[in-house]
Amino acid sequence: MTRAVTFISVFLCLLAFLGCSGGDENRMLKYEPEVNVVSGILKFVKHGHRNGTISEAFVLKLDRPASIIAGHSEYEPFINGVKEIHLVAKDKEVFHELKISDNQHVKVKGTIFYGHTAWHMRELVMNVVSMK
Repeated sequence: MTRAVTFISVFLCLLAFLGCSGGDENRMLKYEPEVNVVSGILKFVKHGHRNGTISEAFVLKLDRPASIIAGHSEYEPFINGVKEIHLVAKDKEVFHELKISDNQHVKVKGTIFYGHTAWHMRELVMNVVSMK
């Protein structure tokens, strides 16, 4: 009985440490090809590119900070305290949903990669496949 209680206690502590909420939202994110679900306030922002042009993008301000587990390459580092994610969408319908949801609370689902160009406005970029 004591072993079972100890095991359950350790398991619950581990869940708390990893930030698992018990729902489908991840507090410990993973790089692509893994699919992540996060929520927060969607913001349409303008960004000054170093070539002098202005670009526009969608940024999700997360409800709670998250971390992302290091991947298999140097371009997939561990990052703690992620507060914002740059959102992109290849699907026209999802892009339209993002466009009309400025300043709204949304839940998005997609794959995450490390922002590796000057066009990426945050350290993490999510290719959104669906949203609520």
